[in-house]
Amino acid sequence: MNPFVFACITPHGSEIIPELQGAFPERMAKTREKMMKLGEWMSSARPDSIIVLTPHGTRINGRFSISDSERMEGFLRENEADFSMEKKVDRELARMINKQAAALTACRLRQSIMGRLLARLPAFRSIGE
Repeated sequence: MNPFVFACITPHGSEIIPELQGAFPERMAKTREKMMKLGEWMSSARPDSIIVLTPHGTRINGRFSISDSERMEGFLRENEADFSMEKKVDRELARMINKQAAALTACRLRQSIMGRLLARLPAFRSIGE
């Protein structure tokens, strides 16, 4: 069963946010309009949680991190305007994703180690040879 009710890939740029559109609102007007429509579609899907995967977040050793913080917040200043947001983190979901990712990583590591070990063993011959 697929637990996802909605998924999307979106553009980014601070001027998409209505509060930060600045003196030239027409610059991102079409994108802003489509993002509002996307928000309506997401809202109608009624997700329990929203997962945001972004290269602008915290990365550890070049990998995306999973936040187990109580809350996340951000602040942006653009075009002489400010925008901030604070959201509660679904910590139960974050921990579940982390646990599943760790299990996959461990499994792949074991497979990789076994592959390297097997590659070093002499080739086996079947009894019939």
